[in-house]
Amino acid sequence: MQSLMMKRSAAYQNGNVLMVCLALMLIMTIWGVSATRNTSISLQANQNARFQQVAFEASEFALRQVEDMIRTEVTTVDQIPTLYDGTNGRYSLVIGGMPIFVDIELIPKDFNYRNPAHWLDTSWVAAGNFNAFSYIEIEYDDEASSPTYLERQPRVMVEYMGRDMYNDQATRQPQGRHVFRLSAIGWGPQGLASTVLRSHIALSI
Repeated sequence: MQSLMMKRSAAYQNGNVLMVCLALMLIMTIWGVSATRNTSISLQANQNARFQQVAFEASEFALRQVEDMIRTEVTTVDQIPTLYDGTNGRYSLVIGGMPIFVDIELIPKDFNYRNPAHWLDTSWVAAGNFNAFSYIEIEYDDEASSPTYLERQPRVMVEYMGRDMYNDQATRQPQGRHVFRLSAIGWGPQGLASTVLRSHIALSI
């Protein structure tokens, strides 16, 4: 009788061990799958952050380059109407001597500088005296063997906004510095991320 009870107890214990082992294996499998998924998500997030940082640096670099370009190419007031005629990435927001702010009316019409797709579409038809959308492309890194190689170089659009002060009450002539607004977009590697930045410069000419 005692031998029979021991056999039954051993069989019962073996069944418990099997259930515990299966439960542990299931838990370890779930943990392994979760860890793998978290690692993959983390790697993807790190890659996205790197692409976004490259896009930011490219956009900022383009802004600085075009700011220097404006200071060099615009030395007299007479040059502004000739240069800022809606071509070569240069636009004027001044019509009849008064500035039209882009936040109210976009130039070119319907162009949204926040939308990366708009920077890639050159078929925009502008209204009024403005030509089709154009931009200044800045060479950032187009060397294929470089670790920061970009398939798409940053682009900049410049808008002349007029003077930064109202008309002089005595002479009724505009006064103050000439203000330019720059919008730049930079892309990360493979064009998978983009960053748009804006800056203003004012020239006393």
